[in-house]
Amino acid sequence: MSKNADDNRKYDGTEKLCGKKTLFTKDGDTKCSIQEFWAWSSSDLVDNTLRGVFAEYIVATALGIDLNVPRDNWLEYDLKYKGYNIEIKTSGYVQAWHRKPKEAKQIIDETKIHTDDLNSDTKKQKISTLRFGVGKTRKFDRNIGSYEAVARRHAEVYVFCIQTCKEIENVNILDIDQWRFYVLRKDVFINEYENTESIGIETLKRLYFGQKTTRKGLEDALTYAQLKIALDKALGLS
Repeated sequence: MSKNADDNRKYDGTEKLCGKKTLFTKDGDTKCSIQEFWAWSSSDLVDNTLRGVFAEYIVATALGIDLNVPRDNWLEYDLKYKGYNIEIKTSGYVQAWHRKPKEAKQIIDETKIHTDDLNSDTKKQKISTLRFGVGKTRKFDRNIGSYEAVARRHAEVYVFCIQTCKEIENVNILDIDQWRFYVLRKDVFINEYENTESIGIETLKRLYFGQKTTRKGLEDALTYAQLKIALDKALGLS
């Protein structure tokens, strides 16, 4: 393998990776691709961890943030927008564990139990309560390789993302119309909520609409198309 070929294959995690890239040995390329790895490891976007990262991507696209720089998991904030730090919080009614595992479905098929029975069991699963972690965090200091001693709020604005579907059989994580958003400045956490670690949806709505809100459900929450305008307003940019 030539030196130029070696240079082209180098990847240290700091540049945006192309899905067409393949794993290789000294003898050449293998059939293992990055695209295949992504599909294998990151397909379940209903999973809590992946859903959170996916929500960051959704917000980034709504704000027009440059996606050529790969996501940095060690930053003290999630997104940088026009010089401001943005924190993304995500929740949903349907969880990955609400579904029957594929292995269970296969066993049921093999024993000729009707899949209708499986579906009815699945539908009986309770939906989750919406909750968001809003606690202060400690910044990771790359110079010393450890976290700062004092926890604080590092973002100027919080974006709360909700996957709104309540029916397990109808959830579609890729459907932007199934997502709603709230935008809050960090100022709202001063005093009463200064040391709060998490909040539920009713507290979030009171902070967003005002203490006396009587709004039901997620009515008047922001849509994807409204998100940029609302965030610019929260930051005093419009």
